[in-house]
Amino acid sequence: MDISGSGFWDQLVAAAADDADLCGKAAHARACAFAVRIDDAQHLLEFHRGVLERLEGKDLTGIRFSISGPRSEWEKVITGTIPYARAINVFHGRLRVEGDALSVLWMTPALWQLWRVSARLVGGIGHG
Repeated sequence: MDISGSGFWDQLVAAAADDADLCGKAAHARACAFAVRIDDAQHLLEFHRGVLERLEGKDLTGIRFSISGPRSEWEKVITGTIPYARAINVFHGRLRVEGDALSVLWMTPALWQLWRVSARLVGGIGHG
């Protein structure tokens, strides 16, 4: 699984569009763009009215927050081996969240659903 490449993120966006729970949790979002940074790779995503979209090649001035960390930690989140909340915990995880704290909190339920969908996509164990 190459989570650093654009192919995985294209597949995840497509899977997200078919997930009613994720779309429902993100329905309140109005153009909430964020970056996922895996080692040196960066993927720009946006939730807007329940739809997840990749922003590659678009204006990046509206990025509200970023989630960054090593590939090994991202693989655990994406496969459902560890919950997102643990991965971003400063004592237990290795992912770091930076940017607009209100946007991060506002989007947390949608992000939880996104990582659940990612685990299903890669055949991981999923998030409870």
